[in-house]
Amino acid sequence: MVELVFSGSFYSSASDLGQSTYLFKGLLVKDIFANLFAAAVVSEFSQVRPILLIRNPFAVAVSQSQMMGSFEGDAYNPLKVLEQPGLKDEFPSEFLELVYRKANKNPLLDRVLVWAITNYLPMKQFSYEQVCVVFYEDLLFDPYTELEKIYRFAELDVKCGLNPPSSRGVFVKPSRVTQVDRVGLASEERLTSWQKKMPPETYRDGIEVLKTLGLEHLYSEASMPVHGELAKIMKVN
Repeated sequence: MVELVFSGSFYSSASDLGQSTYLFKGLLVKDIFANLFAAAVVSEFSQVRPILLIRNPFAVAVSQSQMMGSFEGDAYNPLKVLEQPGLKDEFPSEFLELVYRKANKNPLLDRVLVWAITNYLPMKQFSYEQVCVVFYEDLLFDPYTELEKIYRFAELDVKCGLNPPSSRGVFVKPSRVTQVDRVGLASEERLTSWQKKMPPETYRDGIEVLKTLGLEHLYSEASMPVHGELAKIMKVN
């Protein structure tokens, strides 16, 4: 299946839904759990340009919990995710101990645990230069700068791909998966709205988990990414 996908031979009406928004002659694969095998894919398919899109883990947990049915099952059970062969070997023992102790007791915390697993792994396996790291929050406030960074990393023609005046309507139009109660929210509100729905004890548990991976300072109290922390987490060539 992996070979079919990355050779461009795979087609599915479900996965290709909405792909005609822009006419792109290449192959774009977007999947949360692709993070778990991204390094293996890049080693096998040298033309692949990995992009790591990161969002505040607590905002992710709240957002997913509000979309009932879409983020459930074994894929969002941290214990099940860690059952994949060899995956546990990639994480420090302190992290694993916390996962086994806290998993499946709090749905919000479970989503933070899965975020930690799926985001820490590519940070560990790739050097800073090998992957294009894009923060959701930066994309929200300055989409043109972030998209230009992506275009350059993917070796695409920036001038052809980005036209701020003509694409402005695209950025203000809600995605088809946007929650109704978030349409019209200002950027600042989108960043911090999760704080009203995250119990303090769950937040404390989440920070404790992130500390075992060195990720507790990746975001500021204002819910903005701290870019300097990436250099402490990822290898820099």
